[in-house]
Amino acid sequence: MEIDPADNGIAWDYRGEPAISFYSYQISGAERQPNGNTLICEGATGRFIEVTSGHQIVWEYINPLFADSGRLAGGSASGQANSVFRAHRFAPDDPAFQGRDLDPAQYGNLNRILGTA
Repeated sequence: MEIDPADNGIAWDYRGEPAISFYSYQISGAERQPNGNTLICEGATGRFIEVTSGHQIVWEYINPLFADSGRLAGGSASGQANSVFRAHRFAPDDPAFQGRDLDPAQYGNLNRILGTA
């Protein structure tokens, strides 16, 4: 939801269709992107989406990493959860990536290391 500071009215919002399809009871957020789209994090379900100002989903990712959820509300019946705290999009040329090896092949065994594969 975006609030217009001039009149405190709702300037823009996003809702799932049906409404229950877009819900997270905790650890979620949204971030406006330079292109005008909005990156949304549904933290409890580990889902990230990018939506246009016209409410079209243009990108979706679901966190594939599961870990023991213990007593975490929202954990699955198996005791596993893929919850995430927050999402932030970095541009490919962001200085944070300089000098870093980001080859995804090196992360192929990450689930196995966490004991979830």
